[in-house]
Amino acid sequence: MELVGQAGIGLVQWTREVHEEANQARKKVVELKLHRQEQATAKHEKLKQAYLRKKLEELKAASNANQT
Repeated sequence: MELVGQAGIGLVQWTREVHEEANQARKKVVELKLHRQEQATAKHEKLKQAYLRKKLEELKAASNANQT
């Protein structure tokens, strides 16, 4: 009977370890998603700034052309 009890404890320990590993994996997925989202936001902002700089240059060029 004692062997069954020990096997049960081993199973409980194994189950806890599996749950802990699953929790760690979920946490890592959340961190990766957040990191990707931050990268996408930064890329979007960079593209937006480049677009605005180009538009400003075009407006300045058009303004200079109209003044001459």
